Amino acid sequence: MPQLSSWDCEILSYPHAITREATCLSDLTEWVFKQTEGKHYDVIIGHSLGGLIALELVVEYSASVGRIICLDTNLKPAGAFFHDLMTKTHMEQYGQQVNGVMTSERPYYTQAPMRSLQEEFDYTPLLSQIGIPIYLLMRDRGQSDPMDHICELQLPLCALDKIQIRFVSDSCHMPMVENPVQLAEMLCQICNAETDK
Repeated sequence: MPQLSSWDCEILSYPHAITREATCLSDLTEWVFKQTEGKHYDVIIGHSLGGLIALELVVEYSASVGRIICLDTNLKPAGAFFHDLMTKTHMEQYGQQVNGVMTSERPYYTQAPMRSLQEEFDYTPLLSQIGIPIYLLMRDRGQSDPMDHICELQLPLCALDKIQIRFVSDSCHMPMVENPVQLAEMLCQICNAETDK
């Protein structure tokens, strides 16, 4: 995102050699750990399943992290409000390009990790084992009060108590494409905050 060009960032993308062999999310987490072992990160930002990997890094590998930001990450199977890839307007604008990228990448992923995130899964127990701030930046689908849909995340109260939920306006699953300016502002606010929940 050009709005964050001044940040000192390390961006990881899973190599096809890894995604071809991965049978579960933990296989991807293990690869990420091997790339980041021994380093400290003020924040780890993970989009979608990347948010789950960030949680696993801290719990399973004791990664040194100041805070975790999950972008449109479902910790459990969510309701219909949290299903669309992009808003209708953004699909008309960016859908062909985004779907093209996803289609070109699909052959390099085994079905097992994706299937495990389409069936029953529950990553909320990880939250109780994490002592750093966790933020969940979710879609609002252009709704004036997206908190009305918070129940569709299917999260127990103990999980809601461990995370701070914020909503990126006029976006669905691709906030970095749909509303990069507001997303960048949110990320800066979170990362510059002196105190957290």
